[in-house]
Amino acid sequence: MVPTSAQERAGWHRAGELAVSPVVDDTLVSDWPASSCNGGRFDEWYFFRNIEGALKLDAFCNYGGMSLEDAPALAFPDGLDLKAQLERYRPEIVIGDGKHLFVISVRPEIIELVGALDEV
Repeated sequence: MVPTSAQERAGWHRAGELAVSPVVDDTLVSDWPASSCNGGRFDEWYFFRNIEGALKLDAFCNYGGMSLEDAPALAFPDGLDLKAQLERYRPEIVIGDGKHLFVISVRPEIIELVGALDEV
């Protein structure tokens, strides 16, 4: 994602190849960015409390709709070691839409909340 001029004025910026939002609040959520491809949405978001140093994140969703149970098979040279990436950067939450919607979080209550949504 490349932030628009309006998004930059609202606090978005680029960090290498990544777009970084300002602190997420109700206003930002109500005007969440959408892409012109992939059905009008971006397919993977990493949420951090703080960003320390340079991030080099590889999108898990770019691997042909893999499910999380298939993630270890991608941990090869020039592949994606999702576990190592998560351990290195420690995002609070990762939301992705590959083969299935997935949510990864260091906070068990987030996973419980998402699980409860399936029951609704």
